[in-house]
Amino acid sequence: MVTNSEFIDRQFLTLKKDLLDNYEFVGASEIRAPITLNSTSVLSVILQEKSRYPLFQFTSNGIVFPALQKILPKLLQSRSSWDVCFWLTTERAVMMSKAVPNDEQTKSLNSLDKIIELGEKAHKQSTYVTSTPLKLLQDGENSIFQVFCEDLLNPDDRMIPEKKVII
Repeated sequence: MVTNSEFIDRQFLTLKKDLLDNYEFVGASEIRAPITLNSTSVLSVILQEKSRYPLFQFTSNGIVFPALQKILPKLLQSRSSWDVCFWLTTERAVMMSKAVPNDEQTKSLNSLDKIIELGEKAHKQSTYVTSTPLKLLQDGENSIFQVFCEDLLNPDDRMIPEKKVII
């Protein structure tokens, strides 16, 4: 029988292997821009007892994406470097606006079928963005990247813009 700890270890190793298979990690000497070691303004992980830097965090000019550099200290306060790497490279859907029924619409509901129908309409009319945070950085979608960060760091307190459900 596999314990929770063993399962988590296996899952971590699988994620780590996938990340290393798909992205390049380099030593400090291979980075074009000067970096401060032990800094929270650049993402590094330990591989074979040495600090390695995922190249995906750098722009084509060799600097850390400014939007990432700005939020990285907060990310690293609550997540490990590996967790931040996994988060940056994993596709997810984030709600950008939420369709909600108004009081008049909810008062007119007189059956479970009508409630379900209104809920389905609200879900379909809500707006989502599906992407990896890394792709948003690469595409210059900094405001959407910030929403993804907020969704990670404060999912329960995030203020999602609302719009009326259209029936």
